[in-house]
Amino acid sequence: MFFFELLSILAILLRAVVANSERFGLLVIRSGSPLQYVGVYATDDHLHLGHSNHSLSAVVTDCGFLLFDDGSYAAVANSGGIKKSTLQDATNTFAVKNGHLTFFNVAGFEAVPRGNKFLLSTKSTSDSWGIIIRAQSLKNGYPVTDFVAANNCSTKIQIPSDLNTVVENSSLNESKITHESYPEIEGVARELKCPWNFYIFLTLIAAIML
Repeated sequence: MFFFELLSILAILLRAVVANSERFGLLVIRSGSPLQYVGVYATDDHLHLGHSNHSLSAVVTDCGFLLFDDGSYAAVANSGGIKKSTLQDATNTFAVKNGHLTFFNVAGFEAVPRGNKFLLSTKSTSDSWGIIIRAQSLKNGYPVTDFVAANNCSTKIQIPSDLNTVVENSSLNESKITHESYPEIEGVARELKCPWNFYIFLTLIAAIML
């Protein structure tokens, strides 16, 4: 009986360490615009906004990376543009807050016109549109549960320069956007759990079982 109780505790702790968010679709919210309820897709690895048969879905990993369904990761360039990349070049500090995808504690992105397309960006331009991205469950169509990374798994935080130009965009009221950041998300400054504590716990469990 004691053995099974230990296994249950171990399963709970392991899930807390390695769990990612629920998988979600990236649904654009921009009331009164052609971008309302469109998805996010990639062309030449750069993320665009619009209707596509290849819209991306993703999870936020326990390290704060945005992991797409094809195994690629989101990387934010200094220009603010977002593209698909490898884990080595990926950017973390992504999260889900109030059902919205956030980056560096900010719930908001920009749609930057490029010809007849819109690029997804973290930085505003003179002609860009502020948007939010709903993290919409693939199971039931509702926003997924809020998720903030529990572990600092990377050796460095990939943050574009001039971060102060990142749009602070949260809620939409028709065509007008109000900006709002979320300082309560601890993000990078959060007291993060140390994986070594978990390994020490495993060692103790094994010793007791022996």
